[in-house]
Amino acid sequence: MVQIHSPFVKEPDPLYYANLFATERIVVNQGGTSSGKSYCIMQVLVTIAMAAPNYVITVVSNTVPKLKEDTMRIMAELVSNNQLVKRSVKDFNKSDRVYTFKNGSIIEFKSFESSEQAKGGKRHILYLNEATRVDYMLFFEANMRTYVRTYLDYNPSFRFWVHERIIENKTEYP
Repeated sequence: MVQIHSPFVKEPDPLYYANLFATERIVVNQGGTSSGKSYCIMQVLVTIAMAAPNYVITVVSNTVPKLKEDTMRIMAELVSNNQLVKRSVKDFNKSDRVYTFKNGSIIEFKSFESSEQAKGGKRHILYLNEATRVDYMLFFEANMRTYVRTYLDYNPSFRFWVHERIIENKTEYP
C-alpha cells in the first residue's frame, strides 16, 4: 500500500482520517447539513489522487448543477488554497469536468440520472454524493465497476436503500 499523508496545511477534521483509513469496501457518511461530510471526502479523494499513481476517482451526483454547487466547488477550493495540491494538478478540463494529476491519477465529476448511465467506465474509487437522490440500481451498477472503495454521503432525513441494503444487511446485490 502507498504511504499516505495529508497534504493539507490545516489539520483536517477527524472525519477526514476516518474516511482515509477506513477498511470497509463501502464507507457510509451520514450527517446533517454543513456537517463536513462532502468536504472531508473530497480532501480524502485529493489525498488518494496525489498518493496513488494512475487512479481513476469518480465523483457522482444526480445532476451537473448539483455537482457544480457542491463537490466541484469544494475541489476548486482545495486546489486554489493549497500550493502542494495546486502543484500536483496537471490540468483541469472544464468541459469534461476532469482534474488530471501529474502522477496520472484523475478525479472526474459525472452526473448519472439512471442506472444505464452508471454502466460506463471502471474506476478505483467512487464517491456518490447525496445518495438519497439516486436509486439503488444506479448505486449497484456504479459500485460494481469500482475496484477499491465506494464512499456514500447523505443527510439523514428519511430511511432509504442505504439503510436496508448497506448498513443493516451489508449486502450490495439487487
